[in-house]
Amino acid sequence: MKKVYLSILTVLTALTPLIADGNGVRVETEGFVNYRFRGNIYRHETADNSYEKNEYLHLLGYRFGAGATLSDHLSLHFLIGNNTYNGEPVTYTSSGNLSTGSTNPFFQQAYAAWTTDHLTTHFGILPITSHGALDLLERSLAPGQDSYAGAAHLGWNLGTHNSLAGFQVETHLLKGDIAFSPRLTYSLVDQGDRREPDWARDAVAYPSAKLFALDLPLTLNHLTITPQGFFHINREYNQDNEEGDHEFGLGASTEFAAGPATVRSRFGYAQFDYEVNADPGEEFTQSGIFAALGTTVPLRKTDLHFDAALNTDTRSANSTDHTDTYGQFDLRYSIYPVERLQITPRIRYFLTRNDDARHIESIDRIAPELIFQASF
Repeated sequence: MKKVYLSILTVLTALTPLIADGNGVRVETEGFVNYRFRGNIYRHETADNSYEKNEYLHLLGYRFGAGATLSDHLSLHFLIGNNTYNGEPVTYTSSGNLSTGSTNPFFQQAYAAWTTDHLTTHFGILPITSHGALDLLERSLAPGQDSYAGAAHLGWNLGTHNSLAGFQVETHLLKGDIAFSPRLTYSLVDQGDRREPDWARDAVAYPSAKLFALDLPLTLNHLTITPQGFFHINREYNQDNEEGDHEFGLGASTEFAAGPATVRSRFGYAQFDYEVNADPGEEFTQSGIFAALGTTVPLRKTDLHFDAALNTDTRSANSTDHTDTYGQFDLRYSIYPVERLQITPRIRYFLTRNDDARHIESIDRIAPELIFQASF
């Protein structure tokens, strides 16, 4: 855990002089530690064979955050942790013994916020949430993925910890019971200089891959609707004809407060093509659909949560479509025996279905777990 302490110490050391100066700087901190007992029960079937596998895991997650309000217009925010949302496997070698060290934490967020009357500018590792479309984008950008497979299993929050390095501008057009604050985020996915030049001919362009994401959150009393879209320029680039393949996605989320209970939903569609990199006479298109529905019902000193997600991943080649389907059902019951302590029994069911006649398979996983979490 040495690197965890050093990272936290670095943030606190940077903030201490600001607090000591007494210039009205306000600092707030947050953090939690959770420990999970999880089982995984797998069943994998193909056209010819089937097998089952069981696993038993301990998982650890931790996070520490600090924010400093420097003035009415400027603030700094830091969030450090490990694989917080899913936890990381616990073994003797990952517990920080001298021979192997421990799991490395990283900055999930590190950004500045500059606020004026009608505009807020963020830059750094920003907090950014999926409203449907980004769940598909995360799978598309994952190393070695090149598809939207498994967005219902992972999604944006697990894959990115709801963060993205970039520059963001937010306008506050409406405030109060009716609020409207559009946000535009700009990030660089690939610098472009990793593409090997062709020294046998004249210099050609090697443009960077850029990502633009737009959120349009609209709040009407107890209802919040957030359309979301993204455009990924030069997802792939063909050096021969100096053209790029692009990716786009559209989606929306809703959240409605019905008394103490809340109901939420997300929907997204995304697509990218291989037009400029395809072989002559061939056309490839990858598309994905994502849908999720959930609710939280507060009970006496407890909360009941249910979420369901489904996504498809379709590859179209020469008028032939192949679609895989992924789903997840998640039931949690959170108990609060004392203040700041949460105990959550949880069970999830994951499914994968492949409809390709040449490679039929189905994968099912049941994952019961018990989570202990303390926070401040």
